[in-house]
Amino acid sequence: MDRITSWPEDERPREKLLKKGADKLSTAELLAIFLRTGTKGKNAVALARQLLKTFGNLRKLLNADYEDFKDIKGLGEAKISQLKAVLELSSRYLEETVLNEKWIDSSDNVHQLLSQSMRDLDYEIFKIVFLNAQNEIVKIETVSRGTLTKNSIDPREVVALALKHKADGLIFAHNHPSGNPRPSGKDKKMTREFYLICRLLKLRLLDHIIIGNNKYYSFADSGLI
Repeated sequence: MDRITSWPEDERPREKLLKKGADKLSTAELLAIFLRTGTKGKNAVALARQLLKTFGNLRKLLNADYEDFKDIKGLGEAKISQLKAVLELSSRYLEETVLNEKWIDSSDNVHQLLSQSMRDLDYEIFKIVFLNAQNEIVKIETVSRGTLTKNSIDPREVVALALKHKADGLIFAHNHPSGNPRPSGKDKKMTREFYLICRLLKLRLLDHIIIGNNKYYSFADSGLI
């Protein structure tokens, strides 16, 4: 096996990162630093390249299930858990970055905030972003998991959560596992009904974002709210 320790120092991923910066490394080199060790017959960089080739890209790799790794020699539960931890950490980092901005001023803000944790799911999940009168984020709650229907979102629960968080405004968000964010007839009907309910209760329903594969649909941007 071609051991990384036998490489010139400037070519070793860890030393290269420290001297030149993370942006100078390839995805395989960054992944190799995280993996730390390779497998029998493969160093960490070769293993990283194999993983990227097998799954197609980094996003698919990080979102793969445990079963997807079972045929790859040398990837035990520890390394798989670490990969999952990286995905969750990056998701939380992005969420904290948007939350630290405190206020929402566009549909793109919402997409940046939620897309990484929702876009690759194989089931629908429905979240509500609760805002105060200045459109600052108060809380984000998941209120439904599974196929989105009128009956899956209880208006009483939405109102109770809005009162609990002393919210003035709400933004709905859910994902389409197909990757196509175009709203269905049920999506439109449910949004209209909740818009009317919110108006009666003097709550602002500012938007409903549907998250797809690296794209999204905004009811507000489309003039439907």
